[in-house]
Amino acid sequence: MPSPSVMPSAITFGEATLTESNLACRFRAADPPITCTTVSSDPRVSGKYTATVHTKTWNADASHEAFVQWGMARLVNTGGAWEGPYSGIFATGRGDIITTWYTGSDGYAGLSYYQTITVSKTGGGWVSVGLIFPGSPPTR
Repeated sequence: MPSPSVMPSAITFGEATLTESNLACRFRAADPPITCTTVSSDPRVSGKYTATVHTKTWNADASHEAFVQWGMARLVNTGGAWEGPYSGIFATGRGDIITTWYTGSDGYAGLSYYQTITVSKTGGGWVSVGLIFPGSPPTR
């Protein structure tokens, strides 16, 4: 995982901030939850990530499968916490796409964070792009 010094800078759009992150995760299907260490271009979304895991899988054989996934994710650091529902898909040869709508608490109360996680194209874990913005996640 790259160090924060080589992470691209966060980009601000008025009250919203676009972030990029790297996630180093531990996951075994037989041993949920997922746990990750997240390093981000914005320290508000760096920290310890945990998520429950639920899946529905379809496969031709053990080496060729697709599944949908969902659960609750939580990202915590010394400034506060983010929590929200995630969902995504996985397909052999294509990797993961996971999206999460977070609500901030403690130091991040009044903020939301939308995150999309994908498998790193260069290997070595997952990467994400996200947007921190004021207010609640949309409901419609």
